[in-house]
Amino acid sequence: MTYVKRDDLPDIKGKAKEYARFQHGLARLSKINQKIRFLLEKIRDLNCQDVDEYRKKE
Repeated sequence: MTYVKRDDLPDIKGKAKEYARFQHGLARLSKINQKIRFLLEKIRDLNCQDVDEYRKKE
């Protein structure tokens, strides 16, 4: 636990709010990244063939 001087309190509160906003933005980007990764894996699975299917075509 750390004690904060009253004079420093407004500055620290501002930095804490900025940090919280940054973390929320980072969480949003992480969620978007997971969705993109899921969709790319789905596309990959649709475009890939099993070995048996590939051999049947030849």
